Amino acid sequence: MRWASAVEQRRASDYETALYTAHQWESYGIKAEVVEYYTLLSYPVHRRLAIVSPEQSAQELNLTEGSVADDSCTTDPTALLLAYSATGNVTASVVYANFGTQQDFEWLASSNVSLGGKIALVRYGANMRGLKVMAAEKNGMAGVLIYSDPNEDGFTRGPVYPEGFYRPEDSFQRGSVNYIPLYSGDPMTPGWASVEGAARLTYEEVTNVPRVPVLPLSYGPPSSTALWWWWWSRFQSQRGDPTSVG
Repeated sequence: MRWASAVEQRRASDYETALYTAHQWESYGIKAEVVEYYTLLSYPVHRRLAIVSPEQSAQELNLTEGSVADDSCTTDPTALLLAYSATGNVTASVVYANFGTQQDFEWLASSNVSLGGKIALVRYGANMRGLKVMAAEKNGMAGVLIYSDPNEDGFTRGPVYPEGFYRPEDSFQRGSVNYIPLYSGDPMTPGWASVEGAARLTYEEVTNVPRVPVLPLSYGPPSSTALWWWWWSRFQSQRGDPTSVG
């Protein structure tokens, strides 16, 4: 495990880890075989996140992960990506939607908060990240930002890495946002193996991936913290309540 986790394992990279694992099994007398699969994968090209309005709040938000000097996995991290996010450029207001459950979006709608065409700011926890995006898209939202809540995985739970086990403020959660309840695995080969020569859906026929862009956020400033306070001040103002940002 130490060898396998010493460096970041990038998807569709060379066979080094696969061959090492097969060799280890064979050294224990267990027959092992390396099999190739040809799946739809996504890779980051360019990412930018900024508050552009009002002018006095305009700022670029952090999409750079911190590093730990003696941890090789953090000194050359993979670019931030939530796999299967759609490509897109969205400029819209942000709506905070708690955990991004369907119940959260229904509560917002019942509170007369407009959702259509907006960007959802949701936190990790309570449900899978793909379900958050699925619910946001179902409610007509144009993009999703998912941040790590320190109350779920951060300094409020205990010491953060490297002193402890919890997530530091400049760490971003990666993963997939495909719609697993519809079907899991390779989006283009639902129900059958994605081996060479297999029949495949076109991307337009795929139904288990988002059609809106999605980005992960850390909980440290200037990232989800700035967005949350920006949204809260706007929400209170729209309700006619006094705005307090501190």
